[in-house]
Amino acid sequence: MEKKETTVKTSIDEDEKTKESEKTEREVWSLSKLRLLYRKFNLDLSPKLLFSRGELVELLISSNIARYAEFKSVTRVLTWLDGKLEQVPCSRADVFSTKNVSIVEKRMLMKLLTFCINYEQHPKEYQGYENKTFIEFLKSRKLTDNIQHYVLHAIAMVSKDATTIEGLKATQRFLNSLGRYGNTPFLWPLYGSGELPQCFCRLCAVFGGIYYLKRGIEAVIVNDEGKCVAVITNGKRMNCKYLVLAANYAPSRYLPQDCETKKISKAIVITDRSLSPAETEQITLLRLPPETGTGLVNAVSVLEIGSGAMVCPQNLFVVYLTSHSVTNASEDLTQAIKILFENNEQEDQLAETKPKVLWAAFFNQIDLSNSNLATNTPSNVFVMGVPSCSIDFDDAVAQARNIFHHCFPDEEFLPRAPDPEDIVIEDAEEVHPEASFSDTLPRSAEDKDVSEASSALGMCSVTDEIATDVEMNSPCNETQESLEKEE
Repeated sequence: MEKKETTVKTSIDEDEKTKESEKTEREVWSLSKLRLLYRKFNLDLSPKLLFSRGELVELLISSNIARYAEFKSVTRVLTWLDGKLEQVPCSRADVFSTKNVSIVEKRMLMKLLTFCINYEQHPKEYQGYENKTFIEFLKSRKLTDNIQHYVLHAIAMVSKDATTIEGLKATQRFLNSLGRYGNTPFLWPLYGSGELPQCFCRLCAVFGGIYYLKRGIEAVIVNDEGKCVAVITNGKRMNCKYLVLAANYAPSRYLPQDCETKKISKAIVITDRSLSPAETEQITLLRLPPETGTGLVNAVSVLEIGSGAMVCPQNLFVVYLTSHSVTNASEDLTQAIKILFENNEQEDQLAETKPKVLWAAFFNQIDLSNSNLATNTPSNVFVMGVPSCSIDFDDAVAQARNIFHHCFPDEEFLPRAPDPEDIVIEDAEEVHPEASFSDTLPRSAEDKDVSEASSALGMCSVTDEIATDVEMNSPCNETQESLEKEE
């Protein structure tokens, strides 16, 4: 008996020594040290994920543009439950192996998820709840609070005000994308979401597309019929048949009057360790719910990316936080920062294991996702809203598709592109010298210093041929309000 007690005590002492050594080995960072590594960061202002069976992934595959980029699967989905982070069971094996759900709850959850996959075929199951909230529907099925939390905040990822149909659609979309490329439904593009627009640009350049970078719009010229015929940029006139521009470059008269009322709060945080350390580096998605105990007014989407996704140096992590705005980004997201990261107000042992914020940036973006941007514009001018608060690209794909069909109603949206070896340029003189084929080939794994990431997936990127027929303006880095002039 004494021998057993001695063994247990020795084991506890070793664990304590290990924890102490981890504390002492924690690397010390400074702002000057981070600045030396600034070229190794790829930070997104609007980070987005791809559903494995979402519209963008299907377009990437069908259009044969997948070869221009690489992806990694989001390896885990977390949720905030009972004051701590818990992993969400995403597969059948996860459901039955998790210890956070009882046996009875596991049966409830599997029965609900099975129904949600083909909920359209069973309208009687949700009859009478079509216009009621999703949470009311879940309660009607006598689900426990634990299961309601997982479904509402970690699987469907909708608010408590979402209707039953919206909740069922969101759950179905989550389930349909499971198992295609990994254990979760989501993909993350290597080097960040900003890599995807470059994929469109590369193929467009192969066919003669021209990009005029670092130029803003000084004026939009319209004729007597009210149609846009040209723009003025850098003192020069550029004629156009159609004009597609971002909302922050559009003349104020083109925007809805209430465009400043809705905003999105965002934060970019660089930390020294993962939110939930594991043996291997993880790409993590988390949704903090606005429940009692969190102190949050709106749900906060959290995305944590490590060095394996080519967004930061080794031993560092980039965390993106996004939420609908109430006041400003700093105030809206401060509580989430306190929950997830180390701060001076916490005195418990858990605070010592939390990531430390090394650098953070807070900012707001205008939310035009529910605004009609065609009300005040000429018929051939299309204003694109900034990325919405959603975690995926489906809204952007739908908007691009609508604009393309408006300009070219008889053309196919994103037809399959030929393979590089099949592309033949008949008249080389007509092709811009900077848009040569050799310059637009996808970068190899060696060029990008990709090791294990190069085999992440066999699919890749995006492109769009609208730029070959439309003279489009590439916005510069400086935000500038356009002026409208009459021709």
